[in-house]
Amino acid sequence: MGDCFISHATADKDFVEPFVKMLERNGLEVFMAPFSIEAGTDWSDAVRNALSDSKCILFFASERACASAYVMQEVGGALFGDKRVIPIVWDMPPENLPGFANKMQALDLRADTADTLSQKAVELSRSMRGGPSLMVALIGGIVGAWVGMAVLQVFGANVRKDFDNRMPCRVDMSTARPDRSAKHDG
Repeated sequence: MGDCFISHATADKDFVEPFVKMLERNGLEVFMAPFSIEAGTDWSDAVRNALSDSKCILFFASERACASAYVMQEVGGALFGDKRVIPIVWDMPPENLPGFANKMQALDLRADTADTLSQKAVELSRSMRGGPSLMVALIGGIVGAWVGMAVLQVFGANVRKDFDNRMPCRVDMSTARPDRSAKHDG
């Protein structure tokens, strides 16, 4: 299984290729159709298989890519397949992304230099690999939540009241489900 599928407009290859090479140098297995499909292979089958096998889709969302039927098919297939889609913008603001991608946090590269692009490629590679640091943070968050709940149960209503007033959403301790109707004063 590949780490990521690159969805981009062919016309954007001068921007996309160097960024993809930085991802590869940082240990990611990347599928980019022009370089990943062997001669004589059915293009449609290769793209569908790679899309299905990839953990994540990097949507290089330029104005040209957003106007490409092929790119829209790839991103739509990724969303339908419950894949993580990361929009990457550099020639338009994130708010101009098509409706389905407009609700996703985009990686905005519009103001980046070569140095900051390289750093963002390293950070993105680490994030996509989901190595031990991500797992440690996840486990730490779960343990912290359980400890917090135990403290509330031990120390009673006064701590719970103070805790509830500081939280952005209240937690029903009997079901451990957030009550999103609660207001947070900041």
